[in-house]
Amino acid sequence: MKKFLIIGGSGYIGRHLFDHLGPDRAVATWYSKPFPGGVRFDPAVMGLQDLAPDPGQFSHAFILHGMTRVNDCVQDPATSERVNVREILALLDGCTTYSIKPIFTSSDLVFDGHRGLYTEIDPPNPLVRYGQQKRIIENRLADSEKTCVVRLPKVYSTAHDGVSLFSVWWEALTSGKPIRCAHDRIFSPIDVTDVVAGLTAIATRDLAGIFHLCGPRALSIMDLYKIFQRRLPTDLRAIDPQPCRINGLGFPETWPLDISMDPSHIHRATGLRPRDPEAVADDFLANALTLNTSS
Repeated sequence: MKKFLIIGGSGYIGRHLFDHLGPDRAVATWYSKPFPGGVRFDPAVMGLQDLAPDPGQFSHAFILHGMTRVNDCVQDPATSERVNVREILALLDGCTTYSIKPIFTSSDLVFDGHRGLYTEIDPPNPLVRYGQQKRIIENRLADSEKTCVVRLPKVYSTAHDGVSLFSVWWEALTSGKPIRCAHDRIFSPIDVTDVVAGLTAIATRDLAGIFHLCGPRALSIMDLYKIFQRRLPTDLRAIDPQPCRINGLGFPETWPLDISMDPSHIHRATGLRPRDPEAVADDFLANALTLNTSS
């Protein structure tokens, strides 16, 4: 049986995907953050032939590699162009050479945010550099029956990891730090376990084309915080966030406002039904309160 290749296995999604698939089903790479069972890979100087004697052993490659901090991409354009465009294009060439089907993770930031609830047939028009770089790769993969593009929104989780939104908010609340929430930024957040389930389903079903792998609802960041807030312990529930506008936060680019996506296509193709944010918030707080009690 052929294996899956995870390029960018040390990233947030990559770690969860490799944990789910395991070393019997997948090979996962890292560049600067080693992890157990991972293989070091530098796309700038290495090719897929450096990962295995026979790269043809891989049926699909999840391409998660990239410079993913949106502001970093515009502040360091040369590095982001190399990592997010040139290195990805080289990886795609390698996939073609060894008949590996690439599954490229793109972003809701390929849209300009003027409409919201975007479908896969809506024309992209990225405003920020990160979205523009993703769109370059999407264009390379357009009209191919041997590739897959998966557009992702903001990904969160039930883990107390200091990274996802609920965890960041919890740490701010419990340390007395203020929280700012944009009321005009609308998205379709999804739990990382549902992202893993969706990516796995796409690969095992050998699907091609573009898919919006996103949560079931369009919410503002403030809406999501209110869902979280209603579930907090009484003393923390009384703390209100500071409302703001997303483009009042001093970012170096103007961000799109409503980049929510319609998940109907992937629902029909895989049967996946991502969890509502209420369920994710419930599980996060159960985990967080358990950790607080045990410590």
